[in-house]
Amino acid sequence: MLQRRQGLQRAERTGTGRLPARRERRHDAERAEMEDEPGRRIHAAHHGDPVQAGRQRQRARAIEGAGRDQPGPQPDAPRPWYRRSGRVDRRPARQVQVLGRRQEPVRPPLRGRQCRLLPEFQAGIGTRHPLVRVATGTRRVPLLHRPAGRQFLTGRPITKDTMSEPKIQDVARLAGVSPSSISNFLNNRMGQMRPDTQAKIQQAIEQLGYRPNNAARQLKTGVASMVGLLVPSLANQFFGALACAVEAAATRYQCHVMTFSTFRDPDRERAVMADLLAYGVKGIITGSALSDTEHLAAVTSRCPVVAFDIKRNDEAHDRITTISMDNAAATAQAVQHLVTLGHRSIALVTPPPYTLNRQERIRGFQQAVAAAGITGELVIADATDGPSDPHGDTRLFELGRSAASRIVTSSARPTAAIAINDMMAIGIGVGLKQLGRRIPADISLVGIDDIFFCAAHDPPLTTLRQPIQAMADAAVKCILAPDDKPDGALFAPELIVRSSTATPPQP
Repeated sequence: MLQRRQGLQRAERTGTGRLPARRERRHDAERAEMEDEPGRRIHAAHHGDPVQAGRQRQRARAIEGAGRDQPGPQPDAPRPWYRRSGRVDRRPARQVQVLGRRQEPVRPPLRGRQCRLLPEFQAGIGTRHPLVRVATGTRRVPLLHRPAGRQFLTGRPITKDTMSEPKIQDVARLAGVSPSSISNFLNNRMGQMRPDTQAKIQQAIEQLGYRPNNAARQLKTGVASMVGLLVPSLANQFFGALACAVEAAATRYQCHVMTFSTFRDPDRERAVMADLLAYGVKGIITGSALSDTEHLAAVTSRCPVVAFDIKRNDEAHDRITTISMDNAAATAQAVQHLVTLGHRSIALVTPPPYTLNRQERIRGFQQAVAAAGITGELVIADATDGPSDPHGDTRLFELGRSAASRIVTSSARPTAAIAINDMMAIGIGVGLKQLGRRIPADISLVGIDDIFFCAAHDPPLTTLRQPIQAMADAAVKCILAPDDKPDGALFAPELIVRSSTATPPQP
């Protein structure tokens, strides 16, 4: 039976042979009937199959008899591909079809799974639009990017709110310049760029919300927009202020700062610098002020190194740039201020003097008291009970408070004390009050650094101010603008007189 049916169909298609008269008349009637129905024609392949022809005829009659106002079911009516299924396409974003400027959407090859548009985009189907966004199962595929100057489905221009991850080519197209000009602008190579061009580029960057891809830049150049800062301990508020000043200076060069506390440990500094070099930092600033800087010289061939708080003549390695305040002049000015007030016996309180800056301050103190012909006593606080911090950077307040008793019981009976830094001076002040001594009625007190706690101390602390921001600017310039680096720069301290110093008590 099947062979006979196939033979009849083949005969009808090829025109060879004849069909039975009764079947031929029935086919002619069916063909005429279907051709009279508007918009419905039986496929030629169905002419020889009465079953398929009958089904097609029933569907056509159901459509015709449903009426215009209440259309009947249309099982074979083509539906847009985005409405064919309630299921959501879960393919990756790279497979999402982008519709060009077409009047009708094109059905992509979804292999059994269908896509549907987000509700806000369904209204735009059938209009001219450059792209279509689809919804996935648990996330939304990002809106596919198109060149600048094109508009989205809503007709709005491309802005940072209507696009994702603009590229440097988009900024160049919107600003009307080349991508190389955008690169020069982002890398501060604007020596020959006109001001109006800079303004257009800046406006395009802000309009598109463009952000350079630092990961790609680092892969291409091997250098990150980052500067490493190594400080003894952030527990000392001076180094916290230094970190803020370095960050402010680096921001002018579009760089960031990574700060580490190394506790003046050469092995720890060596390990941190190895990580920073692997990351690709542009340079390293260290504030350890160690006498042995061999571990710093080992990395100068790979990036610039700036040693903070070290004088040029104290540094044996010429490749290490030095930035420092004149530490000897700081203690000398403190002694001169106290001598002017009438003090004849002064004590200098310091943690273990293992670092170059502390040694410089001790030297300036000794030279000043010798020149004034007065008594000077050196009080070295004991930091041996802290094996993890032999320099005492994390316990400066406690060291100063414990040293107060040694000042009071000293045979030299000092009427004034100079602390090696402000954190120790604040500790000394607390310790003297606990021992019943008044500042400055019984003993005057001077610090060095001028951290913001000095003004809050009771009484406000007289101190020698370090120009932190100026020194931070010079250190950053040595790394990011080496053509104008102030190597060996030595900054003068400034005496800030407050209420903690006065004339000595009368015997």
